[in-house]
Amino acid sequence: MISAGTFTHGHLGPEVLFDLFSHARPGAHAVIGINAEHHGNQDFSGAFREWEEKGIVGKTEWTEIQIYQAPEGKEPEKKLALIADFRIL
Repeated sequence: MISAGTFTHGHLGPEVLFDLFSHARPGAHAVIGINAEHHGNQDFSGAFREWEEKGIVGKTEWTEIQIYQAPEGKEPEKKLALIADFRIL
């Protein structure tokens, strides 16, 4: 399962992501991009921690990335995303 841009503007929280898990086979690999600000405001960390504890997802690896690149010679906007890389159990 791959998602880029779905959890960007704050209108979809972790409960929507949870609903998508039922559409994947056990053991499915998922990579989900979440806007860093939205990640904190919607408590995605807490949701993933709960899902890991309940055996719904495996250990989640988090990577922080810059969302936009700037043209050469310009400073990029400070917009970050967190990439969640995990298995759906």
